[in-house]
Amino acid sequence: MTDEQRAYSDRVARGEYGDILEYLKGEIRRRQQQSMCGVNNGFLVQGRRVIATEKNQLKIRNPQRCADFGTDEMAATLEWLGREVAAKYPIKEYPNAHLL
Repeated sequence: MTDEQRAYSDRVARGEYGDILEYLKGEIRRRQQQSMCGVNNGFLVQGRRVIATEKNQLKIRNPQRCADFGTDEMAATLEWLGREVAAKYPIKEYPNAHLL
């Protein structure tokens, strides 16, 4: 994880961005993102970390693998979709309902 990616994760955890989805909408296409190499041995330059919060009901299966990154568009899509899951399946009623 780069210093920039770590700082983003820390800011999200502290709530500095407010609504993450709105922040991501503003960031789309501001940065140059590029995938390099192949599917199983590559990396994403300027990747955005996808972060699980209580609003989006996302669950990162194995955060140690560093596979929780994508483009701004993908991170925003997963944030939106996680919120849709949370709206349809509230965690209090469905404690195991997550977007994995």
